[in-house]
Amino acid sequence: MSHLYLEDVKILDFTTRLPGPLSSYLLQQFGAEVTKVENTDTDCDSFLETPKQTSYFKLWYNQINTNKQIKKISFQSDYQEIVKLIKRHDIILAPDNSYYRKTLDKQQAKVYLWLSGGKDQFKYMHDLNALSFTKSFKLHLQDTESPPYLPIAGISFAQTIATTAVAMLRKAEKTQTSLSQELYLKDNTENIFDSLPMSSQQNTQRFLHNGAYPCYSIYESKDESYLCLAAVEEHFWKNLCSVFSLKLLPSDRFDQSGETTNLLKKTFANYTANEIRTKIHGIHTCLTIVKN
Repeated sequence: MSHLYLEDVKILDFTTRLPGPLSSYLLQQFGAEVTKVENTDTDCDSFLETPKQTSYFKLWYNQINTNKQIKKISFQSDYQEIVKLIKRHDIILAPDNSYYRKTLDKQQAKVYLWLSGGKDQFKYMHDLNALSFTKSFKLHLQDTESPPYLPIAGISFAQTIATTAVAMLRKAEKTQTSLSQELYLKDNTENIFDSLPMSSQQNTQRFLHNGAYPCYSIYESKDESYLCLAAVEEHFWKNLCSVFSLKLLPSDRFDQSGETTNLLKKTFANYTANEIRTKIHGIHTCLTIVKN
């Protein structure tokens, strides 16, 4: 990222797993200097200690901690080093538990963000647990009983942590005060994923965003590449019909009989991905090809 708006900001990250480290990674993209502290008394980041079924966690760890300064410190024997680090940093990200509160809370910093799953009995939870409290997740369950491919609640939480950290730092510097706040995965997930009202139409199994209409769906090319079509607006639909010589009306993009969908399937199956890429080049159709 070329705009280093936070190049004078220093972040000290005590968090593990996904949301905290991902949030500091996002801030790092804007130039923030990030130091990640791994507590050797608790076997460092739990992302690195996973069974073979979740071995990809190590790949995530390597990606989101790239270019951070990693410091492995014993909280029991190197406490003074931690004190020095806190004094040199603007934003402190830490797990909200008694262990870290006892160790870190005595030291003043511009911004403290304490992160956990939720209040009281919800303090420890995973992504799927947080999603289960949302109304929108019921729509997902109407379509499939499998969890989402990515930990979308945790990713959303990371973005909120990053945004909150910057907002708090601005306030702290403006008022010359130290600020501290708790953030909860559960509350954030409910706030974000239920922020868009559900209509009565969305009580059905299919609607726009999960493929109810031919204009917003996934197709395959002749060479079995996936094509993502999102020609919801009339002008995109008209461009698509023109490029592929389809005699379809604007209203056909919302056809639910299956007729238009089948026509599009047959049409796209006549072309390879490269041929489709050539045909739509320079024309706004909202048709994209999934990279292999």
